[in-house]
Amino acid sequence: MKNNKRRIKFLERAQVEKITAGIRKRGRLEKRDRAIIETLFSTGLRVSELVALPRKPFLKLADGTFE
Repeated sequence: MKNNKRRIKFLERAQVEKITAGIRKRGRLEKRDRAIIETLFSTGLRVSELVALPRKPFLKLADGTFE
């Protein structure tokens, strides 16, 4: 019988800092990339779960507010 249990792996703080430090400085895209990485790390979401989230609630309106 095959054991399908996955062993959960965690990143050390230094590894997370190295990843976030590698985000290229490029204005709005930098903010987007940092938000994606920080959301993944702080929530434990899988990438597939993150990309399945509806985008509309996160879109910033022209006047600086959120919908």
